[in-house]
Parts: sequence; structure tokens; C-alpha cells
Amino acid sequence: MSREEITHIIRKADSLMGGRRYGEALEILNSIEGEAEGPLLGAILWRKGWILYNLRRLKEAYEYLRRAKDSVADARTRAFVLSALGIVSHTLKRFSEAVEYHSSAIELLGEMLAASGGDPGLMGDMAKEYNNRANALVGAGRYDEAFSDYGEAEAILSLLGDAPGLLRFRANLHYNVGSLHYYLNDISSACDEWRKAHSIYKRLCEDYGDSDLCEGERKLRSAIEKNC
Repeated sequence: MSREEITHIIRKADSLMGGRRYGEALEILNSIEGEAEGPLLGAILWRKGWILYNLRRLKEAYEYLRRAKDSVADARTRAFVLSALGIVSHTLKRFSEAVEYHSSAIELLGEMLAASGGDPGLMGDMAKEYNNRANALVGAGRYDEAFSDYGEAEAILSLLGDAPGLLRFRANLHYNVGSLHYYLNDISSACDEWRKAHSIYKRLCEDYGDSDLCEGERKLRSAIEKNC
């Protein structure tokens, strides 16, 4: 099979993944895995790993992502794979391992960000990775470090404006910080953060009417009414 044919099938798999048709995407990637090598094989492996994660086949997902880590062609994809390994490790409750993967992703993103002169897309990726590492640090019981990473994520987000996707991430960040305060029995600080998250969700729900956003607003309102 030619490189062009393999690339065409990978793009078809991307389309299926975008529509959450993970089983179909996995099937066509399986059909070409044995035909590819080098960076093309890496492209197949990380996609299979992410599909398997979404199918909650976590141990298989981890193995495919681990194989992909040293095969992918570019630094940004490698950062994604490292992040995905952190997310899968976290889901498997291997929190210290998750922290290490997210730390590696942050280091790599930092190098790319410095070379880019401040690319906003990379800044967004960096903010998300600090949030991911903070979540893993919470799982590992390293709460002060988690608060520090949440702060780093918020500082980056403050430079990036108010696009809807970023606003939703900012709301989730406030929710995460509030939930950690709540777990540590600092109810006042928890409520402050939850109110910030609720305000954003309320605005997004009113502006866009998205069912997921409106459900997030409802759940946060209920949590605030119950606990604050």
C-alpha cells in the first residue's frame, strides 16, 4: 500500500473520530497498521491509543500511546501523546506516573512556545497541560503543587481572551480549584470559585443555548445552593 493510500485512510479515520464513530475508525486503522512504518506508523498508533481511551479500553490505550511516543513525526504531536499518556495513567489511578507524563508535555510545550514567540494555540495547550498536571497532583495528594499549577493555567488563560472554548475551560478550571478547596474543607474559597465557574457557564448557556453548557450551569447552581 502506498504512502498516499495510507494517508488517505488516516484522514478518513480522523473524520470518523470527529463524529465519535470510534469503532469504525479503529477498524480501518487496524487494516493499515501492518502496512505502515516510521512516522506514518506513529500516526496510526496514537490515533488507536486515543480511540481505545475513548472506548475505555484503558490498558490497550496506554500500550498504543506508549508505542507511539517515540514514533510520531513532530513535537506538537509528541506533546499530545505525552498528555494522552498522562490522562490514561490518571484514569488508571497511576497518579505519580501521570504527573511525570504531564511534566514532560509541559517541558516540550515550553520549548515550542519559546521558539514560536508566543503562539496562542501553544499557550492554550500549555494552560490545559498545567490543569491536567494539577488534576494528577490532586490524585497524588500533592495539594499545594496542584494549586500552583491551577494558578499557572489561570495566568496563561488571562492572556488569551474570551473565545467560547477558552471560557468553558476557564469555568472548568474554577470548578476544579473550588472542588479542591471543598475537599480540604475550605468552603468559603470553594464557593468563591464555584460562583466564578457558574457565572461563565450561565453566560455561555444564555449566549449559545448548548445543552451541555446549560446542564453545567444547572449543576453548578445546585451545588452552590446546597453548599454555600
